[in-house]
Amino acid sequence: MISPAHLAFAAAFLLVVRSSAPGAAAARPIFDGKPSPSEATATARWLAAQNTWGVLRHLLFLQLKMVDLQSSEADLAKSALFTKHPEMKDWPKNHHFKIFKMEIENIFLIDWFGGPKPISPSQYLEFGR
Repeated sequence: MISPAHLAFAAAFLLVVRSSAPGAAAARPIFDGKPSPSEATATARWLAAQNTWGVLRHLLFLQLKMVDLQSSEADLAKSALFTKHPEMKDWPKNHHFKIFKMEIENIFLIDWFGGPKPISPSQYLEFGR
């Protein structure tokens, strides 16, 4: 059995390591706290910034399109991906790594009472600019 003190130390260590990763803060929007339920677009961006894919599967309806690895779009995608996950740069070539683009069709946020709140992809992507 692991003592509560050891668990607390491990949790603190992981938080420090995660927050000190190079480029980690720049890779996602920064929020002071959860937005008001009346701010649907801000709430959707906040949920995505929590980095929980379980949240995104309830949030986005999309298609995945494979990106040509020789394109400039692939260079941008690799830069963004490797900023957040630097270990992926060194994955073996025989893993047949591919990059996919999410083409978001609809966003429906269910974060409070009152049913889904539709958000257009442009509202979502342009929030905070």
